Amino acid sequence: MKTCEKIRFMRQSKHLTQAQVAEKIDMSLKGYSNIECGKTDLKESRIEKNAQALNVSKDELEHFGEKNTYH
Repeated sequence: MKTCEKIRFMRQSKHLTQAQVAEKIDMSLKGYSNIECGKTDLKESRIEKNAQALNVSKDELEHFGEKNTYH
């Protein structure tokens, strides 16, 4: 799962709208929508802001639902 998909999933699981999260991270709705659609490259600072807005850790957001496989 891509980080943008994780952000959308976490937002939806917390019953927040895109507008609510955009406001929390001081972005336009269109800009935030572009993040969830994968149209915007996510810098570390944006990932951190999204994690704070969603009340999760940055690591949890980046690695949510992933399992490590070792060969």
